[in-house]
Amino acid sequence: MEGYQPRPFGCEVGSQFHHGHVSRVERQVGEWTGDTEAQVKGAAKQVEGKVQNAWGKAKDAVKKPSTSQAEQDQVETDEAEELRDRAANE
Repeated sequence: MEGYQPRPFGCEVGSQFHHGHVSRVERQVGEWTGDTEAQVKGAAKQVEGKVQNAWGKAKDAVKKPSTSQAEQDQVETDEAEELRDRAANE
């Protein structure tokens, strides 16, 4: 993913990365404890984060100059890899 800077010792509180993990944890804890409300809130926050992420990518795509086919192929490959990683972690 272009512009991604891994944070080996954690992430900044308040970042999108942080919020995504907090909502995932909230949903998971709800599953473990049988708290349906926490499960729903966590899942709703996850969906909200995914919508915000998609909107941000759409805005960035409009701002970017046209790219070559090779660059477009690389972006698609990176996005597919990211989706596989997310699916494996859920």
